[in-house]
Amino acid sequence: MEFLIRHDGRELGPYSEDEVRSRLSVGAISPSDPARAQGANEWAPLSTFQQFVKNDSRPPTQPQQHWGAYTAATLQPDERPLHQTHIHWIALSGAVIGAVLCLIVIVPIAMFASWRGIYWAWLLLVIPVGILLSAAITI
Repeated sequence: MEFLIRHDGRELGPYSEDEVRSRLSVGAISPSDPARAQGANEWAPLSTFQQFVKNDSRPPTQPQQHWGAYTAATLQPDERPLHQTHIHWIALSGAVIGAVLCLIVIVPIAMFASWRGIYWAWLLLVIPVGILLSAAITI
């Protein structure tokens, strides 16, 4: 059986039952959207059709891992995020600039110290590496 659906003032379809279930699961349409079965004259919410009533015996879907810890912890079983953001690579620019400036200072100091036999001064290179690692971990 195929269905016509009204969503955001537009008439969509016809869709098969599987297509309607798929669109419901991803949130492209909602259970409150009016729908009309093939051959019917009356529009009714999708939630009134037996084929699209949620089966409560199924376990609730678990939040996806890539949503992040806060979203996964606060998301209700019947909710889904509307938008997902990502940290842009330019956020690392401050750390890269800081690490380069540290290298500009540390390398001459370590070279001068090693001429005098103080080779442990090269351990100061841990500072810019730490700066870069701390920035990379946050992304």
